Amino acid sequence: MTALQRRYRAFTYVATRSWQSANALGATIDYMRASGSQDFLADLNETYRAHHGRDGFLNGYYDDEGWWALTWISAYDLTGNGNYLSQAKDIFADMTRGWDGTCGGGIWWSKARHYKNAIANEIFLQVAAGLHERTPGDTVYRNWALREWSWFQGTGMLTGSHHVIDGLTGCKPDMNSPTWTYNQGMLIGGLVSLAQMTGRKAPLATAERIADAVVADPDLSPHGILREPCEPAGCGLDGPMFKGIFMKNLKLLSDQVGRAGQPAPGLVGRAGQLVPGQMGRAGQPASAPTRPISGRTRWPSGRMTGAARSSGCAGPVPLTRPARPGRHPPWTSSTPRCQRADRAIRPGSWNSSRWSSARRHRGRHGTLGG
Repeated sequence: MTALQRRYRAFTYVATRSWQSANALGATIDYMRASGSQDFLADLNETYRAHHGRDGFLNGYYDDEGWWALTWISAYDLTGNGNYLSQAKDIFADMTRGWDGTCGGGIWWSKARHYKNAIANEIFLQVAAGLHERTPGDTVYRNWALREWSWFQGTGMLTGSHHVIDGLTGCKPDMNSPTWTYNQGMLIGGLVSLAQMTGRKAPLATAERIADAVVADPDLSPHGILREPCEPAGCGLDGPMFKGIFMKNLKLLSDQVGRAGQPAPGLVGRAGQLVPGQMGRAGQPASAPTRPISGRTRWPSGRMTGAARSSGCAGPVPLTRPARPGRHPPWTSSTPRCQRADRAIRPGSWNSSRWSSARRHRGRHGTLGG
């Protein structure tokens, strides 16, 4: 965590995109919740003060905005500061402007309105459910969450094999689009939130099937190690964050159906292989030169960017509401994962070349990822 925060300067993280900074700050918040540390509260407050007054958490991409909304929800849970929750609500209000009748509903990926995809709508679902849980007497956020899931499950982006593809082309599922791990993870997390909101078991069952599909897929998790469609060629600037996002949401599912670190058999199924104890251990063979961090997932060898360090800190602490804002939930594992990740990383060379399918994706839809 110290290594990650050394990249925090001038109210943001060096050499990261907006959505990556949101996730990096979110990982820092999770670390403070898990450890009881208050070492980085000043960074949290500085980020809010620097960007709040000028709508700095809004940009041309609704998914970028959603990542910030999730981060400020988490910040509220840590501190009890109502300004942070209000910030999340303001961001969500802007996100709702991305919803229209094209393809029957859903929000656009960007304000240019040329692509409806999974990640923007998965985040929308999580934010809506999260705001409902933290707003007594609410019906508005609840209705948005229910409306989002009703639309999403009819789009075909969640396939019959329980994989989440990237998005729609001509309002039909683009079966040639990549199955990024973070798309699987964010829908898992959204469905967990939906189950908590409604008390229904069906969303959890769907989340379990998605998790099992990832673990059973020899392309997404060969030998029990997560792998992106871009590997081993190189995953550019965005890809290094995807696996950590998946692991964080898989842990959220594990905690919902059983005790932390001990997934309930038959509920998480084979996905439980990825989250026992200290999130499992790396060390399985991989197709490209890699170094283990933890959680049976590997990041490409070489220079660790802020995105990669942030991803390495994700996983052990789910985005769930503590018993009372400002109180830290008990930590059930001996060492926060990002501390161990810091010790495991050494400098080297980083392959940042683009892969062909992602380059095609970027050419159609603008800046890749997040």
